[in-house]
Amino acid sequence: MLKTKHLYHGRGAELATKAEIVVRGYNVADPEVEHGIDFHVYPPISGSSSSRVEVKSGTAECHFATGRWRCRFTLSPSNMADDADPELIFVFAARFPSHWQFIIISRQELLARLPPEKATPHPYRDLALRFDFTPTTVHGPGPLPYTDHHNNWSRYWPRLS
Repeated sequence: MLKTKHLYHGRGAELATKAEIVVRGYNVADPEVEHGIDFHVYPPISGSSSSRVEVKSGTAECHFATGRWRCRFTLSPSNMADDADPELIFVFAARFPSHWQFIIISRQELLARLPPEKATPHPYRDLALRFDFTPTTVHGPGPLPYTDHHNNWSRYWPRLS
């Protein structure tokens, strides 16, 4: 049952992400064969650039001592090494008891924020990331807050409709 629950959770995160992008006026398309990304995003204007999106999901857990919610995510070495065009956008979808919260960040921006020991991950080990959510800020790996990436869909997909 646990494996099935995880599959539904991950798919729910992907569908929630697609829904947010679609209501902004963009088209989404799944690759026929998944090869490291979950889907592509295309603007309705021909000739405009597309995006590649990888969604990672996790369940937020409340830490009452700090008043923060924490959520852990895992990235594969192939995700971190993927420097193909167009740039890979990560959507970290944290499931809270009644809603989703998202961190939307490009691979390049994430690499620039990571501490040096995490920016060059081991080629055979997954990279574990943790985000801490408070009512006003989000902190993650590295010294800079991730608040500017918290539910900020317009950074990559400004509303078209």
